[in-house]
Amino acid sequence: MPGLTGIIDFKNKIEDDVLPEMVKVQIHEKFYSVEKFNFQDNIHVARIKTGLIDEGEFPYTEDNLVILFAGEMFNDECQSISSQSFIASQYKQHGENFLNNLNGSFTLLLIDKGKMICYLSTDRNWHGNLFYAEVNNRIFFSSEYKSISGFLQKPLKPSNNAIVSFMTSGSLIGGEAFIEGIKALYGGKSLMITPVSYREVIWWRIKFTNERKDNPDLLYDEMKHHLMKAVERRIRTKGNYALALSGGWDSKGILALFLKQKEASDIKTISWGYNQHLPDSDGYIARDISDMLNIKHFWFEYNPHDFPLFTKDYIRISEGIIDDLLKFPSSFNHFKAIREVLGIEILLHGDQYFGYDDIPDNDLEMYEHIGLNYLENQSFLKRILKRNAYMELDDINREIISSYLKNAEHYENRLDKRDFVLFYVRKIFFQGPGNYFKHKFFISRNPGLDYDLFNFVTSLSGDFRKNKYLYKKVICDIEPRLFKIQAESNNEFSFKEMCLKNPGWSKFLYQTLLEKDSILSEYVDLNKLKEEIDLFLIPDKKPSLVRSYTKRIPQLKRIYRSVFPQKHNLEINSGRLLHRLLSLQLTFKEFLK
Repeated sequence: MPGLTGIIDFKNKIEDDVLPEMVKVQIHEKFYSVEKFNFQDNIHVARIKTGLIDEGEFPYTEDNLVILFAGEMFNDECQSISSQSFIASQYKQHGENFLNNLNGSFTLLLIDKGKMICYLSTDRNWHGNLFYAEVNNRIFFSSEYKSISGFLQKPLKPSNNAIVSFMTSGSLIGGEAFIEGIKALYGGKSLMITPVSYREVIWWRIKFTNERKDNPDLLYDEMKHHLMKAVERRIRTKGNYALALSGGWDSKGILALFLKQKEASDIKTISWGYNQHLPDSDGYIARDISDMLNIKHFWFEYNPHDFPLFTKDYIRISEGIIDDLLKFPSSFNHFKAIREVLGIEILLHGDQYFGYDDIPDNDLEMYEHIGLNYLENQSFLKRILKRNAYMELDDINREIISSYLKNAEHYENRLDKRDFVLFYVRKIFFQGPGNYFKHKFFISRNPGLDYDLFNFVTSLSGDFRKNKYLYKKVICDIEPRLFKIQAESNNEFSFKEMCLKNPGWSKFLYQTLLEKDSILSEYVDLNKLKEEIDLFLIPDKKPSLVRSYTKRIPQLKRIYRSVFPQKHNLEINSGRLLHRLLSLQLTFKEFLK
């Protein structure tokens, strides 16, 4: 995927063939291009680009500074000067604290030749994936860890920490990657590298302020200003615009704000699903809204029978760090179609970033929001994990939770803890369904990722945050016509529906998860997993199968030692479990083969 890839080694000359070897596995599309840089044979860096935006000089040099940058900046100053020049000015003014003032979506390597120090960083919310590994005092870094894994000089094996966090929360946390020895440099952190050492530095945290929180009128004006500013920054670039429009609040809010600054003829709308004619679905509402506003609307239809064919793309592009396997092929191929067929250069989308998540009221809720759970609360995992694996993973999970609790103790009060949560919740959500794919191929042209807006929203009082009242009032007042109707269905296939409607998926599920040499077999009892798959694949409403299904419940109770309150709800946890196991198995298959 696009971004920076490179090697830093102050003690040895870097061989000429190392960087090309790292880069070649990242060229997934014919429109990707590569620029390379060599600094005194000690630093080799490549920038992989999509060509959708002007990312500036590579390298950019100013006095003793070398700046290697991928992505884009949103600071207003960058309208009149280049992003790299602005970064240089901030470093000269603020030294190692320069990152605090950067608002954008980027990966960055700044080299101070005078002090012989490097700052390797990604933006506040980890837009640009950045993984790294240290091997014999040599730092390898990349937006894809598959380009690093070949240089680890030891047999590749999965990280137990990554497995447990993924199985319990569906996300990778705490700087983990799936392969042992590789770390993720998450948003808000920088890797400071000198000839003698390297260390991670936290350069940004959200600060909670009480200013204005008790003045609704002032908050309304401020929110409107920041929302308008967020969209203004996203649409100041020249290009062909499209909006991924659903019937939800966020995408309609972006459309309302867009139309305050541009005309309906300046934008196209798109939506996708498996049936545009479902009443009250997102595609149905999106089409009606577009017709009402005289905007050209385009529909892209899912083909469920194609899904098993694209699982390699899921790993090839996604690094396997999200657990919604099913959406990846459709998103990937639909966005390619949008770009290539419709000639769209800049895609706006909203999702939950543009709005606001609920907040926790205590430490327990705080860590539930982060996605950390004790394995003992995950009965669907206990059903299929081998006993020794369960005990080992449970110990690891407790250590992870303990480290986060210890981290939280550094915060002075619960308001600061809320900010800690909001940062990590959004970081995790960023890897979640839909968002991950969309931004990767369009360099995050998402108005909801304007970080001035992000900072402002986190300063709102709890009442506004919990019910989105202020946000909804602002966008409704801007364009009331858009909010007369709301979508009531999301027009997507469920994992179970996909398997039942496509025999190829069921076969793929069985074959992939029940392989004898599967890496999962170290952790999972394959016989119990087969029982779980059988149970999951039973249709709900066919009388003959339901009778058979009912007869099996006593047996299943004995196997799982669980009490099922309703026989038709048994697949709820199974679906989540199978998603994640399938993602793990495909990931390991790709990287450990």
